[in-house]
Amino acid sequence: MVKLEARVGGFARRAVGARGAGFVLALGLLAPDARAFVPLGFPTDNEVQAGGAKRWVSDTGSQQIDLSFAVQDNLLRGIPGAADAVERAFASWDAVSPVVSFSEADYAPTENTFWNWLDGGFGYEGPPGVSGIGANIDVMSRPEGFAFEAINGQVYQFDAGSLAFAAPLFGGGQLLSVDIYLNEAWNWAAQDGELGFDLETVVLHEIGHALGLDHPDQADVNYNPYQGFSGLAEGGYDDAGPTVMDSIYRGVNRTLTDDEVGGLAFLYGGLPGDANLDGVVNLADIEQVAMNFGVAETSWVSGDFNGDGVTTLLDFDLSAGQFNTSLFDGPDPTAVPEPSAVAGLALGALLMRRRVRA
Repeated sequence: MVKLEARVGGFARRAVGARGAGFVLALGLLAPDARAFVPLGFPTDNEVQAGGAKRWVSDTGSQQIDLSFAVQDNLLRGIPGAADAVERAFASWDAVSPVVSFSEADYAPTENTFWNWLDGGFGYEGPPGVSGIGANIDVMSRPEGFAFEAINGQVYQFDAGSLAFAAPLFGGGQLLSVDIYLNEAWNWAAQDGELGFDLETVVLHEIGHALGLDHPDQADVNYNPYQGFSGLAEGGYDDAGPTVMDSIYRGVNRTLTDDEVGGLAFLYGGLPGDANLDGVVNLADIEQVAMNFGVAETSWVSGDFNGDGVTTLLDFDLSAGQFNTSLFDGPDPTAVPEPSAVAGLALGALLMRRRVRA
């Protein structure tokens, strides 16, 4: 259970969020340090090593994870631009992973209630009453006081201070279906310049839960957040500001950081810095980044690992920091060159690119 602290008119009122295993943004003023990333439910390292990190698994056994999403018609009582804001949030996650992709379903979302699952067929994605109970991830809105009991027996409910929550359902440790609910009692902003809670920011956060990530700022001193693949210096901590997956809502925040990118790589593969997707960061990846240096509208395989739409020195830095890291057997410390050597390789690749284009 996650609690929501809403500061209204200068006074803090604390209210229980969604009852059950929901995930709710809080509203606050102070920004704790981001702590890399943590898997959903804060599993221990031993649990993770034993396969305890909850994630989606392809039905075909492929590494590629293709997920569908559905957005309720008349979302948030029909505020203009709501569906577009939700679609942008899914597109942001799609852009930072070569493995996870999203497509919008051509049918309406369905609540993961017991009777809907029984009617549609347990564990299958598709139109209700035909082959399943809605899309992989459904986005809906409900009035304050809304409650339902999911197939796993958890009861979810909007209390007075609840902003939004994600209700994940699992099977065999895998994510099977996730409902995201937005509270219609709040004032929402779906377009730039509007007053209210930024819809895209909130949905971006909840999709992170739907993919298997939790709140890094809620990891206590006895829990070691995962710092591998984060692309961050100083042991993976980022003091520059909050990340999307922090539990506190502090205003518009639509930019996924290396923490979120690293979390997806940890759960699904697609190692940051690995442009050619061979599972290891090496000179071939640095050369690929160099060949696309400065090119706008790029993708992961073009070297745009941070999803900012262009391959820059930041992407070079990420590749260099991950040099010789592997998704398979782990890094070989004896084979990692000095940072200056990696910088030299990057410079040489850049010069080679310019010579080819001359």
